[in-house]
Amino acid sequence: DLYAGITKYVTAHLHNELNYETSRNFSACLALVNDIERLGAHALNINKEVKILIENNHVLSDEAINEVKEMETLINQMFDYSLDNSKVLDVKAIEASIDKLTYRYKENMFNRLKEKVCTAEGSISYSTLLINFERIGDHLLNVSESSYAMSK
Repeated sequence: DLYAGITKYVTAHLHNELNYETSRNFSACLALVNDIERLGAHALNINKEVKILIENNHVLSDEAINEVKEMETLINQMFDYSLDNSKVLDVKAIEASIDKLTYRYKENMFNRLKEKVCTAEGSISYSTLLINFERIGDHLLNVSESSYAMSK
């Protein structure tokens, strides 16, 4: 995997004595690569979950679809901001919003289940989507912070 290959490469070159700044940048690069790899994994998870929804004809309520679209909008905004060092505080704020929305949207999902507005199967996929959006937000925040740290 990408992270393992880059880690091997970097550690192979660590036998040279590194100054503090270079060592710090190596560490930040390793963290950055790990987060980027995890972003890809969570994107694949979302793709898989959407395929499950489609293949099994699981329908999400209009409210759930709007919640997913809101999460997608926030994640896209985070992607746009994540490598702009002047936007690191914005990325932190968006990530905090995603955390709060994940909690609220899960509560909404349970209410929809109680009211029989949605199915258990669709709710499982919906919950998985929320979890992956939330984790993408976490990793994008890490990317933003690593990028910012390397710029200093």
